[in-house]
Amino acid sequence: NPAKVRRALDVEEIRRLFAVLPDYLKPILRFIMTTGVRREEAAELLWSDLDLDGKAVTIRASIAKSGKAREIPLDDEMVAILRVERERAGERRAVKGKTARLTAQQSANFSRDHVFVTNANTPWTHNLLKRFYVYAQKAGITDAKPRGAVDIHSLRVTFTTLCINGGASPKAVQA
Repeated sequence: NPAKVRRALDVEEIRRLFAVLPDYLKPILRFIMTTGVRREEAAELLWSDLDLDGKAVTIRASIAKSGKAREIPLDDEMVAILRVERERAGERRAVKGKTARLTAQQSANFSRDHVFVTNANTPWTHNLLKRFYVYAQKAGITDAKPRGAVDIHSLRVTFTTLCINGGASPKAVQA
């Protein structure tokens, strides 16, 4: 099977995407795009992994694909967004599902410890990719679909492309 070909989003596509995203999706997708982390790494991120004063995030070895911990710098706007999200995390409550009462599963999945959560205050899993496709298509981004050239990993490609186009060395971006 040929390898999947992904493409970076251009600046106009990024603007259109963030214009249609609901507020609850903006922080995690911006985080992925400005740090280059993988979707799974962002979804598993805990507040204890962040050093907002030092403007850095540590991707734990246990969640890194490489199995090695790494530290990534955060830009000022991302730090500001994360400070707001941290304040909101203390107010998170388990959310009732389609039934009138809270199930044991919903209660067990609830998290104040994860940085990024769904509208139900549960850690992101596979639904993040589905949500991404919905809003990327609303933004008119070509080939944003399963097995298409644009998916959440394209945000990593966008990060890398923008860094290198901005003068960063490929080795520094890789690290």
